[in-house]
Amino acid sequence: MKKTGLKEMKRRNREMLIRTILEKGELSRIELAHETQLSPSTVSALVGELLEEGILAESGQRAITAGRSRTALDINTEYGCIAVVNIGRKGASLDLFDMCLNRYNGKVSESYLSGNELLVAITAAVFELFDSASLHAGKVAGFGLLFQEDMKASEFNVMYSTGFSSASISLREALITQFRVPVTEEYSQVY
Repeated sequence: MKKTGLKEMKRRNREMLIRTILEKGELSRIELAHETQLSPSTVSALVGELLEEGILAESGQRAITAGRSRTALDINTEYGCIAVVNIGRKGASLDLFDMCLNRYNGKVSESYLSGNELLVAITAAVFELFDSASLHAGKVAGFGLLFQEDMKASEFNVMYSTGFSSASISLREALITQFRVPVTEEYSQVY
């Protein structure tokens, strides 16, 4: 198997572990192996990496069994947050979610905003909620742009200037450039 195939398999297995903990709650390594059908050694190695990166945290709760004690694992809510921008004709809102998808902060605009206005409003809200040191430390892990009703991403293009020339780019590209984090676009009728 090619190296890229192994890297992709590892990435999918890591995602599966994280998704399983998000769906089921705190689980031990052996419970994760049972739920995901991965070998205990694979789970242990991947959990070790995720703990070292700070994505997972040991909850401190131990279950004593006939064998080894089991330590429960959970998503590290302090790892960072995800900013979701809900965009509609009547306004926009920015909601922050911890890594367990619990909402903990938000900002709302009650009027329609163009692409440039929306970029300025998002940037101002993020800098109001976080200092630059927190942003450089990766406190905002990514953005989600949720377009409501019949909205299209192309309606929110932004004029971007490099100093030598200007171009129209998508709001997604502008946020990636501004914050250097992943940005996902989704379309929905209901938030």
